[in-house]
Amino acid sequence: MRRTMVAGNWKMHGTRASVAELIDGLRELALPGGVDVAVFPPLLHVSQVVDGLKGTSIQVGAQNSAVEPGQGALTGEVAPSQLVDAGCAYVLVGHSERRQLMGESDQMLNLKFAAAQASGLIPVLCVGETLEQRESGKTIEVVSRQLDSIIDELGVDAFASAVIAYEPVWAIGTGLTATPQQAQDVHAAIRAQLAEKNSEVAQGVRLLYGGSVKAANAVELFGMPDIDGGLIGGASLNADEFGAICRAAETEKMLETVVVVFHLLAALGVVALVLLQQGKGADAGASFGAGASNTVFGSQGSSTFLSKFTAILAAGFFITSLGLGYFAKEKAHVLTQAGLPNPAVLEVPKAKPASDDVPVLQEQKSATPATDVPPAQEQK
Repeated sequence: MRRTMVAGNWKMHGTRASVAELIDGLRELALPGGVDVAVFPPLLHVSQVVDGLKGTSIQVGAQNSAVEPGQGALTGEVAPSQLVDAGCAYVLVGHSERRQLMGESDQMLNLKFAAAQASGLIPVLCVGETLEQRESGKTIEVVSRQLDSIIDELGVDAFASAVIAYEPVWAIGTGLTATPQQAQDVHAAIRAQLAEKNSEVAQGVRLLYGGSVKAANAVELFGMPDIDGGLIGGASLNADEFGAICRAAETEKMLETVVVVFHLLAALGVVALVLLQQGKGADAGASFGAGASNTVFGSQGSSTFLSKFTAILAAGFFITSLGLGYFAKEKAHVLTQAGLPNPAVLEVPKAKPASDDVPVLQEQKSATPATDVPPAQEQK
């Protein structure tokens, strides 16, 4: 069973003082035991965060790493092996802000992904479409191409030790959020694409949703069968909000557990009472005081009580069966389905951007990658 994960991407935010305050807030959180929690601070603060979160269950990741696993002549870059040495467990690869603003190509991201894994880091591959691509019905096509770039270069098995984060570009820092079903449709398509190559990898890989996730919408988003948590942006800079999102990630799992427990208890209770009424258990009348009272639990009273109690348990068993049926239906992944979700149904919800969010990414000018920079290994 896949463990839920909530990761906080701090982006280019924080001073030593504000990071220290945020660390204190994170240390005070009562985090659920069934959720993996990680934060991705700016590189400058990685060591401070690693030291500050020692003794907690929160892991630390980096927002970027070099195309080569080891140290070398790459001015301004940080090797994945150096990040491991600093205490990092994860690294983001292919975030839309780096794809668009820094001009990182699929080829470069393939190198970063491979270098991270070679050094022992778990890459979190970010995929997602722009507003224009979504409105033109190309959501699945774009995301599929981004995944295929890794699969074609490294093989689908590379995702056995990786995480995938679906972040629609139009929902990053805009206040807009994909509806739970919209996000689920894309997540299901991702899992189906992987399943075509390796169903075991597809079932095991964790798929996170990112795009203006907050405590108010986290429960519904994380309740979708193919959404295994979230990559949180601005909300992760507030310890209380981030903690609420982490707790929301376990709410759905706890509800299912409660239903399963009551279902089993009801089943056992019905079986036991049926055996008692058939005389195959202990003396039911004596068990309920037959010798003491014929009006409440006497020979007739015990039979009436057992019949009513059996009916109650049977009703409980029926209700919990419906609940388990619902969870089973929700978890019936599209692995055996021939088709993918119809992009036409993935309509962007209309909403006003939140004033406290990061400016809309698509309004910023994309950087043009340099073409005359020689390969790193040729530099001296």
